[in-house]
Amino acid sequence: MKNTRRYKRKKERKSLLKRKGFWWGVAASVLTTGVVYVLFLSPWLQIEEVVVSGTEQVSPGEIVLEVDTVLSETFLGVRTGGNMLLFPKAQVAAGLLSSFPQLADVVLKRSFSGKLTVEVTERGPVGSWCEQDACFSIDGGGVAFKELTEEMVPVFQGFRAREVVLGEEIIDPSLLAVLLEFRAALVPEVAIAGFQVKEAFQVTALAQEGWDILLDTSQDMAWQLTKLREVLEQKIPEEERGNLEYIDLRFGDRAYIQYRD
Repeated sequence: MKNTRRYKRKKERKSLLKRKGFWWGVAASVLTTGVVYVLFLSPWLQIEEVVVSGTEQVSPGEIVLEVDTVLSETFLGVRTGGNMLLFPKAQVAAGLLSSFPQLADVVLKRSFSGKLTVEVTERGPVGSWCEQDACFSIDGGGVAFKELTEEMVPVFQGFRAREVVLGEEIIDPSLLAVLLEFRAALVPEVAIAGFQVKEAFQVTALAQEGWDILLDTSQDMAWQLTKLREVLEQKIPEEERGNLEYIDLRFGDRAYIQYRD
């Protein structure tokens, strides 16, 4: 019996260049490289100019320097900090607010012309907070934002245990609003130079004439204002105000008058 041998015909191997998969891979690599370049490395998406608006107290140059520290960041030798798509707007805005207590708000706007606009809103002073021989500008939100060399009227004298930190709330904004409203309502009858802010809602208003008004801010401030006006009109002649020590408005329907000895 003859041995029958079968021989399988070897398949021809296709050249790598003739394989569709190879060319699909090349196309994908080229496309990926192109996308990465356009999105992250292309000069079209780089921030080249920083423009600051809205500043009066803070130098625009200082803000630009702060932003430039982020723009100059690199990754694997590539400048990524200035990329329009990677630029951390929220982080930079928070950093500016922390570095410059005078700023109340920061808005960053990018444009594909290579410009980054930093729009800032600065805090407006409504008076000064003074304690331990130091005074600070405060805004309507009760935030201390700048140390002063002299007092700014109205003066709020505080008695807090902890040190003043610029950029932090130093007086409750609702209390501040009440006291500012009380001061404004008395113009021109009584000029209030400042307030001594004590504990448990106890506040003393300091008249420029040299006498005090004792207030309880937990009670109806409108009624305390009414009592003060009635007392000044009906019980204290203009010529006797110089002898006043204080008027106490804290209790019920009564206003208690104390003259100097």
